[in-house]
Amino acid sequence: SGKHLLTVINDILDISKLESEKVNVEKVEVSIPSLLNDVSEYAGILIKEKPLDLFFKIHFPVPATIRSDSTRIKQVLFNLVSNAVKFTEQGSVSIEVDYHEGKLFFYIKDTGIGLSFEEQEKLFTAFSQADSSTTRLYGGSGLGLYISKNLAGLLKGDITVESNKLEGSCFTFYIEVGNTDQFSMIADQPCYDEYMRSFKTHDAVSILPHFSGHILVAEDNLVNQKLIHKLLSRVGLEVTLVGNGEDAVDYTRSGHFDLILMDMQMPILGGEDATKLIREENNVPIIAFTANVMHEQVQGYLQAGFDDVLPKPIDQKKLYDILGVQLSKKRSNNGILVVEDNHVDQNILKRIISVANPNLPITVLSNGQEAVDLLKRQAFDLVFMDNLMPVLDGVEAIEQARKNGYKGSIYLMAENNKKEQASGMESGATGCLIKPLDKTNIIKLIHMNS
Repeated sequence: SGKHLLTVINDILDISKLESEKVNVEKVEVSIPSLLNDVSEYAGILIKEKPLDLFFKIHFPVPATIRSDSTRIKQVLFNLVSNAVKFTEQGSVSIEVDYHEGKLFFYIKDTGIGLSFEEQEKLFTAFSQADSSTTRLYGGSGLGLYISKNLAGLLKGDITVESNKLEGSCFTFYIEVGNTDQFSMIADQPCYDEYMRSFKTHDAVSILPHFSGHILVAEDNLVNQKLIHKLLSRVGLEVTLVGNGEDAVDYTRSGHFDLILMDMQMPILGGEDATKLIREENNVPIIAFTANVMHEQVQGYLQAGFDDVLPKPIDQKKLYDILGVQLSKKRSNNGILVVEDNHVDQNILKRIISVANPNLPITVLSNGQEAVDLLKRQAFDLVFMDNLMPVLDGVEAIEQARKNGYKGSIYLMAENNKKEQASGMESGATGCLIKPLDKTNIIKLIHMNS
């Protein structure tokens, strides 16, 4: 009931924005393989609930990237796929993609209950479903297609439907994306498979930040405790868990913490009262952890002495962003070590580091043995270690540095080769960066670690 009510509220909010013309549509680069991967995975999750077949087909060539709004495209596609699965009890659901004459087409087909001509005529109006029995059997607010139709228009496209009662439906959603000379094309299935391999490999080794420090988490819910502990420990943090505000106050008096994550509603002593007591003796950063995140509530927490607010349920990116800001206040500026024998790659990395932070000292070495020797006597905020180098390669250098007790962040720079990446992680690398290097990821790493 709660989930249904939330869906209705979100739909009504979307309608109010649409009707007041306050929906903003972005124009950013959208990766088509990434988009299609999200849609196919979403469909796969939905279809597990039913004995249905799922088919996915691309009519090549299609663009590799377009400029549009990924969030709004997925909002429409997720709604169409969700409807297809909801109204189909047996048979199949298929998703097809095509491109021609400057338009990208998505066809969502099902073998479900279908629609009569009369039902099709009112399908895209607000609060409308086929008939009362449809609402009774399948639920829903009758707002999804109305919202999707309007979003399609904002994306310079449209949604149409072809259907017969009891024979299934085909919804066609298209958007204007321009001519093929604006972007590269994916010519065939092998080419698409290569794009997907590259995308999934990059996603699998997506950059996790690496922090150092001791975090106190005050949270009475055991499930939340386990989740927070996992999210914090995986990025290198030591974690102490307590179940109420009184224990949180006692622990801060007896030990040192670099940051406190404080739940608001706890037994014995709530988060706000605990924070007032801690603030009398300690200036440690304290983050309010709460589901109450209306603007006035957030401002109230900040005025009460909290440094920031982390909404519930936990957003992993938001958590790491907050940690990056708060923990960076205590970091020293040890600089970046680049271990790379190729002079061109050295200069590229130096330029990227300077863009991210022009005040960061940069040390450049040409082989792994030099790096091992230097890391015995000096710590760095971040180390970029090439794999293929003379004297000592990157994997061996990282392994030796870890044996010598070096605990800082070391990222192995390797080719798109799973064996190399696996060897790097086994040697003690914090993470792997795929060559050619992604400038955005490098800058993000530098901001989080220096």
